[in-house]
Amino acid sequence: MAVLGENLPLTAIRGLAAVWVTAFHTQALWFPDCAPGVASALAVGYAAVDIFFILSGFILAEVYGALRLEQTPRFWLRRICRVYPLHLAVMASLALLVLSAAALHRSANPHDWVSFGVVALLLQAFILNDTPWNPPSWSVSVELLCYAVFPLTLGVLRRAPGLVLVFVAGALAVAEAWVVHRFGAAPVGAGAVLRGLIGFHFGMALRLLQPHLPPWAASGAAASGAALVGFAGIALGIGAANPVLTVLAGAATIAALAPERGLAARALSWAPVVWLGRVSFSIYMLHAELQVVLARALSHVLDRWSLLAVFLAILLPLSEVTYRFIEQPGRRLPGLLATWMGSGKRAVLVGRP
Repeated sequence: MAVLGENLPLTAIRGLAAVWVTAFHTQALWFPDCAPGVASALAVGYAAVDIFFILSGFILAEVYGALRLEQTPRFWLRRICRVYPLHLAVMASLALLVLSAAALHRSANPHDWVSFGVVALLLQAFILNDTPWNPPSWSVSVELLCYAVFPLTLGVLRRAPGLVLVFVAGALAVAEAWVVHRFGAAPVGAGAVLRGLIGFHFGMALRLLQPHLPPWAASGAAASGAALVGFAGIALGIGAANPVLTVLAGAATIAALAPERGLAARALSWAPVVWLGRVSFSIYMLHAELQVVLARALSHVLDRWSLLAVFLAILLPLSEVTYRFIEQPGRRLPGLLATWMGSGKRAVLVGRP
């Protein structure tokens, strides 16, 4: 089912990035001895998270480009309701698994419940020294900081002239290259925060720059050519195990696909790939701990290829379920809350003498 105002190619990019991160973790856990070429290509899979940050900034600048100051609290509420319901559901499931294992005396490993609370609040990137309790959620921790500053930085950047935006985008591209080279896959501390903030604002600048580009830049031919160059850059970056080239080419691809024109945009509008994009947050948040659970439960009876098959057979349907019954209801919460509050106000007014 199409979503009103949805950019299908960019939704698909999000799905492909989630699959790439999943493949990165799968190779490290179950296929550490795979062919050197494959291992080298997957070794830069963490760069997909940097592409996530860029894409997030780009899309939010598009959707909320006209955000006014008085709308900021509602924006923050919408973003909280976007990420917390699934995150808390995953954390509750992990707590239940750990407590059940302890009750059955199947786990002798102590668990740090203080860090559990930190992760549940999505503060791990700023407080902890590692990534316990669903490691991929570190990026959501940083993403919340990006959401917090978005109204302020949007208000500044959207007033900037085109030439200033060109300079800002160029400076952020250089900063992005530096942070990816300097911090690599850092999931906590200054490296994690810089990966998120710089990538997010790089994406914002790219989106806000688009109206200042010449009209021909959004034509089908130009968009197709730019997207093909971007995909070629991603392929070269993966082949050379160069995360900097991969991320910068990913940013160029996002900008090229935004007009939704050309052959690449049509190819990425294919329904199965778009579906992957829609459930990408669930794939991202569920895959790592699901892999650990399956490895502990079945590795003594199944070979790794069979484990992979079971993993995919569970992950993809489960992601659809959590998308439909946790993510989507979470997105509706701000509207329901506004309706409820409005009804309450009307009830008070009616009840006044």
